[in-house]
Amino acid sequence: MEKYDITKSIKIPMGMHKLNNDPSISFQLNRLVNMDGCDLAVAKEIGNTIKSAADFYTVLKKRGDFELENGHIKNAAALYRMSEFFTDWEDPNGLAAWKRARELFFEYYADFSVASTLLSSL
Repeated sequence: MEKYDITKSIKIPMGMHKLNNDPSISFQLNRLVNMDGCDLAVAKEIGNTIKSAADFYTVLKKRGDFELENGHIKNAAALYRMSEFFTDWEDPNGLAAWKRARELFFEYYADFSVASTLLSSL
């Protein structure tokens, strides 16, 4: 499974990309990349499969499952987090997706957290 490489510089994604013909869907997919850390290539692949807001949960959750099966923790965490965003706050699927996203986030950045803790204790 991949993990964040603490020896490399942090690269913050920037910019807006046309990821869907509907500007509001494209905007949300840009949030997936720029705020949640999903790879742009993944967002481009799934972009046109989303036809309405109702499609977000299913498409993002399915792709999150695929990314996780292939060891891409960062993408899976981002996709699960964004899929949760498109569920009702009482939806058990949304809560499960949020919990999974959180677990994967901490797993992916575990070495960074340890390094930060060690540095702060100096």
